[in-house]
Amino acid sequence: MNMMLLSSTTAEMKRVRKKNKPHRSRYEIVNEILWEVLLRNQSPSSFYTCKLLHIEYGARLTYQQTLDYLPALVESRLLLTRKTMKLGSFPHYEITDSGRRYLQVFAEMQDYLQPVITSNNNSPINGVVTDFTSGSLSSSRL
Repeated sequence: MNMMLLSSTTAEMKRVRKKNKPHRSRYEIVNEILWEVLLRNQSPSSFYTCKLLHIEYGARLTYQQTLDYLPALVESRLLLTRKTMKLGSFPHYEITDSGRRYLQVFAEMQDYLQPVITSNNNSPINGVVTDFTSGSLSSSRL
């Protein structure tokens, strides 16, 4: 009987944990992919380059999601695809200057928007109220 109670409690906890997990936006996923490629390619060993599997695990994506995002990032010139004989027939990815610029702008936007991000119960933090009709922020106590 205790085992039954334990298993139902564990399943319920997993369900609650999964339900409360916030979804990532496409911009956040692209940011994580670019960071993974940047960090992998800055390794001291020139042999250690970023492959599809590294991106998949590093950005916490499924294989299909990785296959959806990578061609779009290569097409938009944020990433380059390279194949060398040294590494076999598997392609590896390198970040471009445009990709580095994306990371910089994304970090600046996160810093700028940090005070406006709301808590889990969707109440404004520090009394910041957004007025979407005029496009301005006002700081008033609720």
